Amino acid sequence: MMASYISADKIEEIRSAADIVEIVSNYVTLKQRGKNYFGLCPFHPEKTPSFSVNPEKQIFHCFGCGVGGNVIAFIMKIENLQFPEAVKFLADKLGITIPEIASGGERSKERLTLFKVNKFAAEYFQHNLLNTNAGKPALEYLQQRGFSEEIIHKFQLGFAPDCWDGLLRAAQKQNISAEWLYKVGLVIPKGQGGYYDRFRGRVIFPIHNLAGMVVGFGGRILQVEVEAPKYINSPETPVYQKGRILYGLFQNKEAVREHDQVILVEGYADLLSLVQFGVDNVVATSGTALTAEQARVILRYTRNVVILYDGDIAGALAAMRGVDVLLAEGLQVKVVMLPQEHDPDTFVRQQGKEELLKLIANAQDFIDFKITAFTAEKALDSPQRKAELVRILTETIAQIKDEVMRNFYIKDVAEKLDVEEAVIHREMARIFRRRSTQTVKESLPPVSNARLKAEQGLIEILIRFQNMIPPVYHHLELEEICDHKNRELLSLIFQHYTAHGRVNPQHLMDYIDDGEMLNLLANILAKDEEPNFDVQRWAEDCVRTIKIGNIQQQINQIRQQMKQTETKAEEMANLNAEYIRLTQLQMNLKKQRLFEEQ
Repeated sequence: MMASYISADKIEEIRSAADIVEIVSNYVTLKQRGKNYFGLCPFHPEKTPSFSVNPEKQIFHCFGCGVGGNVIAFIMKIENLQFPEAVKFLADKLGITIPEIASGGERSKERLTLFKVNKFAAEYFQHNLLNTNAGKPALEYLQQRGFSEEIIHKFQLGFAPDCWDGLLRAAQKQNISAEWLYKVGLVIPKGQGGYYDRFRGRVIFPIHNLAGMVVGFGGRILQVEVEAPKYINSPETPVYQKGRILYGLFQNKEAVREHDQVILVEGYADLLSLVQFGVDNVVATSGTALTAEQARVILRYTRNVVILYDGDIAGALAAMRGVDVLLAEGLQVKVVMLPQEHDPDTFVRQQGKEELLKLIANAQDFIDFKITAFTAEKALDSPQRKAELVRILTETIAQIKDEVMRNFYIKDVAEKLDVEEAVIHREMARIFRRRSTQTVKESLPPVSNARLKAEQGLIEILIRFQNMIPPVYHHLELEEICDHKNRELLSLIFQHYTAHGRVNPQHLMDYIDDGEMLNLLANILAKDEEPNFDVQRWAEDCVRTIKIGNIQQQINQIRQQMKQTETKAEEMANLNAEYIRLTQLQMNLKKQRLFEEQ
């Protein structure tokens, strides 16, 4: 159990102000089904939504992986924060002021500080762009590119002055140390000691996570003739893992949901230009190779992806790699290859929104795209080339989990390449055999014994049917509970009931930092059905099973002692008497009613 570093009243104020559906929707696309909302779980890969949010009870629960809890527990898990820091995170989002946290987990406190440092830097860069003479060339550059004031503010664009320590000096005035700037990748150590700014003389593109917190930065140089990379990015930090973030998704996720489609581009300018021209269901990989984690993030919002990359070999290769990653995560993929002289930015500026939308509407199926990309580089002028293409396409089709869809694409490839379907099926079988030898089989979890099931059943009874707390409390000692987590949770239930005359599960969750216990509580709260059996008898049976199991444990210990040859006659007589007493007690427990009729 964890101590709370913020007053209970303040926690209650924050939790009451936070609508769990609204908070979770920042990370997961939710669709209402009955009185609950469902989406794809952000905590484990899945193709069918099993993640549930109950607005009435203000809890979430995944029927797939079992994770669950209240809105604070969700933020703890999704943002990797401990309890007080998660409360502070929510308070900041809701505009609620709370006192400084006196103590807490060092790792999560560090994450909050890193968020604050990035927020300061983003505000510093934007101030330079909009309010200083040094930023005028950058502002003019953005305006020449056609970016409106709305776009500049929406994406929080900024400018880093062309000096070695502009950010450093501004941070020092706010009591932000160079060490903290270094931890978020904003400064670089000097060889002789000290630091200098990473971003200098560049337009700045802040990168946001799904909650809207700035986690990193990209920078485009203004003077392209200077011998320096055109674009540079923040390094990976505790709050910025490039393979998990998609640029622009925070700003554009509602458009992605509305269109039920996402357009995937490569760079910052590509995305901003499309949004400026009214195509806003777009995200960018920021120049990095697409990852499975990014694909799973997309899947929370839509299954339909159109890859829109530059019309050159590098763009084609990037798109080809991305297709397989997306298919493996259950997404439906189409590809648009622009004319060779264009990237998304130049195309939409020169040809306009309508022409771009025509290309997107007529995007190639991934099979056609791969055939086109392959034959553009290598003619199918030999059996070897044809076999190579068949193997490439079969590897891609093998990423598809749906067997019906796989067979459809096998037939499609067979027809287009004039190959027998049986050949592709054999190649597919070879791929699956290879994979199976590489897969490490997970061992099945041990099945809970009757005693553990009874303990968890008792927890469910006391949460859902609180009139059973007094008789259970009267007949059961906590020492009889064998699992220490169950014992802690039951102890907490009894404490809350004794203090308040009832148990509020939301308050209970605030005192729990163990994931398994939170999941157990959320699983219980997710149950809505009324019992069609005698709850009192169920509670009695649970208590009886626990007590009998506890007695059996004592009997087993006595049996072990009686087997020891050095046991003296007097000790043996005492053990035998205790053995008889315990077995008789067991027999009586099996027959008698424990509770008075309610």
